[in-house]
Amino acid sequence: MGSFLGSIVKPALKLNARFFRFVLVYPFVYMFIFFPFFFLRPAPVPAAVIVPLNLFGMFCLLYIFYFVSKNLVLAETGEPASFSEYAGLFLLFCFLPIGVWVIQPRINRLYEKRISS
Repeated sequence: MGSFLGSIVKPALKLNARFFRFVLVYPFVYMFIFFPFFFLRPAPVPAAVIVPLNLFGMFCLLYIFYFVSKNLVLAETGEPASFSEYAGLFLLFCFLPIGVWVIQPRINRLYEKRISS
């Protein structure tokens, strides 16, 4: 969704897609490489290592929600958006099983509009 919505947004309003891609990849790398390393070692890993990595993983998740929700509003309106305009979408992404019922039709409309033009 982030890449699709980023491609629809006007060039003057685009967010940093390179950072978005990094933030999108980090949780998978952390999960598949670091978790087995941490839990399969005989000695416990210090909290000074685990806590910052987990906090950055949570930041990545929140940034993904921010990026997609802001891009959705930018793609729909074509104008700069303040946080109050996309805060509702941000919360819907945080509660994704419920939010998908509101978010998906909006993305479908944008996709149909893009295909037809």
